[in-house]
Amino acid sequence: MDKTLKGIVDLLSDERVERRCAAAMLLGDLKAKEPPVITALANTLTEENDVLRSYALDALIGMRAKKMAPYVSSLLDSTNPEIRQKAQTLLGNQGSRSATAMIRELQDAPAARRRKIVELLAKQHNKETFERLLDTLVDREMGDPVVNILRHEMLEMNATDENALRDVLLARVKDKTRQESAVELSQLLRLLGNFRQSRLVNALLPFTKTKYPAEVRLAALVALNKPLSVKHTSKQIEAVLAHADDPNPTIARTVVSTLRGLAIPADITARLLQLADGQHVETRSLAVKALGSSSDPKALKALLGHLETGDPNARDAAGRSLNKMEGIAGPLFKAMLQALPQKKSGTKGGAKGSVQRASGSGGDTYLERLLRLLSSRADELKPAQRKKLAESAVQALESEASSAEGLLRLLRKADPKRYSQVLTDRALAHRRGRRFGQAFSLLSKVDQAGLLEDDARYTCGLSGLCASDEKKSYGRASRTTDPVLKHWVALVQNGYPLAAKLKRERILSPEDYFFVGFNFSESHDEDEKEFGGELLAHLVKKSPRSKLGRSAKNKLRLGGLL
Repeated sequence: MDKTLKGIVDLLSDERVERRCAAAMLLGDLKAKEPPVITALANTLTEENDVLRSYALDALIGMRAKKMAPYVSSLLDSTNPEIRQKAQTLLGNQGSRSATAMIRELQDAPAARRRKIVELLAKQHNKETFERLLDTLVDREMGDPVVNILRHEMLEMNATDENALRDVLLARVKDKTRQESAVELSQLLRLLGNFRQSRLVNALLPFTKTKYPAEVRLAALVALNKPLSVKHTSKQIEAVLAHADDPNPTIARTVVSTLRGLAIPADITARLLQLADGQHVETRSLAVKALGSSSDPKALKALLGHLETGDPNARDAAGRSLNKMEGIAGPLFKAMLQALPQKKSGTKGGAKGSVQRASGSGGDTYLERLLRLLSSRADELKPAQRKKLAESAVQALESEASSAEGLLRLLRKADPKRYSQVLTDRALAHRRGRRFGQAFSLLSKVDQAGLLEDDARYTCGLSGLCASDEKKSYGRASRTTDPVLKHWVALVQNGYPLAAKLKRERILSPEDYFFVGFNFSESHDEDEKEFGGELLAHLVKKSPRSKLGRSAKNKLRLGGLL
């Protein structure tokens, strides 16, 4: 080192900080890499003056000085963000040769510094550094930071570096001596779970066995998710499911979480049937859901059983599974018939052997769930089944059973014509028995389905009129919006002989004739007005001296209908 350079180095010990800063800046510009220069600059890093430290760090970074870890590591704790950043940059330039020194720093350094050192080391994607970092996993406090940082760093690795890390990990998990530490082994397994490589499945499965501590088994089960998502066999899935009903509920839940989203093969039905009756809620739900992909009759039987269970999770899972199964309209229909309430002789609404069973979140019964499932398969029902469905609907209507509504909804989807006929026939029976409100209600359902024919519409309107106690609304708006009078409007438009039939009805009162006649005589439609006039004229002829008769005659005169 010449005199000039030595003189500049000596200035680093000058009492005046300005000269020391200038010397550090000048040495950085000169890029003098002589060992005495680097040592002198490194020693200034112990100073408390951040300006001097900053110039010294800049100089050392520019020289790409090596073996700086002992001098620089403590600066990672600096409260000055600029100093921390420059210290990280200098340490990042150290290369693998300084890894040993930085690893030693991990033993006694504060937590924040440890993390920074691990981040720096993790960026050196080579086998030697991987080995050094993984050596720290035996320390429970260091394990999580190392695993998390390496997991994040994997996003920046190329395929070669990633495979190098994988090979180091595989070698370690197979090392019997390392398997003695549950802490280290579980962390190694966690790291392996970040590789989306199906070849790792068979390497991870042995560590799920009961001979290993719970934390190791849990780590292995979690690690299996990504490798299994790439590719898996029925045998591998069954090996994981072997732990789904483990006495340890955490392990059972982890199995469910690991397999969530994966296609569980249909050829392991036997295992799924066992788990469907398992001790854990999550396990039962997983198995029941997976059974929906099976074509085994035993699977269908099990799902129907869970559809009426008291476990809401398994019950809902059974409903979803049954909903996606193909070709099960027949078995569902059979189960529905078996679940129907049996009518007691001499009673209404009786339910001997009625299948109510467990209710769902909305209070629905087993029968209602079956009807809902059948609704999406209504077009698959055979003629004989549709006939039986209609008979069941009639029986439910007659006994006023709560199942009537659901049966009618299914019948409407499966066979609209039969639905219309069932309700119409039942309504006519009510009409003959003068149960006008019930007749009107049933025929209104047919109307809502768009299936009401003219004769049935006449019966609907007549029943509604007779069932109504309020006949004081005479305005035009009533005629067009009233649920009863709207049927007369439709029939008049269709040319139906409405007036002639109404005049022959013995069940209609003068109030009824006046109510309808007055409303329609107010219409601007000539046919509707003529129909209203006919009814008012009939009332005048039938009761000429009554108050309503005189009012009808007056209305005819004012409307120009006489």
